[in-house]
Amino acid sequence: MNTFNRTLTSLLCLITLLIATSCVIAQNESNTNEPTLDQWLTKLENKADEIKTLSSELRYDRINELLDSKEIRKGTFYYKAGPPRSFAAHFTLQISASRRGERIDKWWIYDARWLVEKNVKDKFFKRYEVAPPADADEEQTEVLELGEGPFAIPIDFNKGTLLKKFEVKLIDDRDGGPENSIHLRLTPKNPEQIEETYFDLWYDRDTLLPTMVETINEDQETRSLFKMTNTKLNTDIDEDVFDTTPPKDKSWTIDEQRID
Repeated sequence: MNTFNRTLTSLLCLITLLIATSCVIAQNESNTNEPTLDQWLTKLENKADEIKTLSSELRYDRINELLDSKEIRKGTFYYKAGPPRSFAAHFTLQISASRRGERIDKWWIYDARWLVEKNVKDKFFKRYEVAPPADADEEQTEVLELGEGPFAIPIDFNKGTLLKKFEVKLIDDRDGGPENSIHLRLTPKNPEQIEETYFDLWYDRDTLLPTMVETINEDQETRSLFKMTNTKLNTDIDEDVFDTTPPKDKSWTIDEQRID
């Protein structure tokens, strides 16, 4: 009986050792096969080239650490590769300390020439001319670049432009951010041109689509989160979503700022 017990114990130890060894080998192989930063950037750029349209559920958080305030807006995000490249963010719910679940109808719309802020409930429409008509083509994408528009939009991914403007790092944060994500940190090379201290970008490892962006401004003690879920790729989007034409109803307040 003692011989049997010793044999069984030895067998169990051997099995345990084999399992442990297999796990180490698998982990080493996984680390070896992990793409480099440059390879991830190439993958993300190639994926961006495949995007014709994109829509997703949207959550946009704005946090002011100095004032201890937080505002959350929820809605839908739309993107069209164009030409011209366009986006629209339609917010339908706002949550803050003073507004618990207030229904809203607010839009941000961009069509390569105009950037529009529209509040349907208040009948307020304001649009900013960001490019002359002659330049409003597929090359006019400044508002879609990080640090340029009303919020960070990590869809129009250009590897060369990114590396020219930012120091880019691949962050290993298994405990933070969306699951199964690639996490990039972008620090502006010229902080005088971009007020944000850095941008954190998360992309799904399998789909290579953006899932979240966090912008940090350490000087102002502010940060924002732009979260995208239930993303749909290359489906039809109504062209009216990207309409930047002022309402014809005279009850609306219209404010227009043109380039001088």
